[in-house]
Amino acid sequence: MVIFIHNNIISNTLDYMLCGFLSLVLIFNFSYAQHLGAISGSIVDKETHQPIEGVNFIIINTARGAASDQNGSFVMNNIPVGSYTVQVSMIGYSGIVRPNVNINSNKLTQLNFYMEKSVIEGKAIFVSGGYFEKTQDAVVSNRTMDYEEIRSDPVGVYDIQMMMQALPGVVSESDQSNELIVRGGSAGENLFIMDNLE
Repeated sequence: MVIFIHNNIISNTLDYMLCGFLSLVLIFNFSYAQHLGAISGSIVDKETHQPIEGVNFIIINTARGAASDQNGSFVMNNIPVGSYTVQVSMIGYSGIVRPNVNINSNKLTQLNFYMEKSVIEGKAIFVSGGYFEKTQDAVVSNRTMDYEEIRSDPVGVYDIQMMMQALPGVVSESDQSNELIVRGGSAGENLFIMDNLE
């Protein structure tokens, strides 16, 4: 019987300690929750009144922030009670800073922002077409003949293409054609200019 009483006393003591510990945890959580608030709101375009998605909402000098959803809404919970400065920003819009936003215990602070579009200006960019300009075709070789040189040709035909075949590295394309092949190229790679006419 003594053993039964002793186990009952230990069991009751553990129950009391467990109840006391749980009570302290609940009281602490309840008192801590009393010192927190929340912020919610919406962000819209000032001109069109359409919601803006992806706007950064931050509490300055804290590590707290949020982004607006597709409806332009944002929510931030568990913010310690106090007075804060908040900022909203997004590329393409002028940022807004709102000081003295008060967070009250167990209250939802409602904020609405109307953002104006802004122009982003960058440095001037100059484009020049130097890289893509067509370069002049390089002349591999040229041969100039004047009237006296043509007249003094020993063949005596006064045919320029026949005279060219006498030069080194120049052959006729075929016996039936007057087209010339110069240094292994093709007949279309040659240009004849006579009296500044092609």
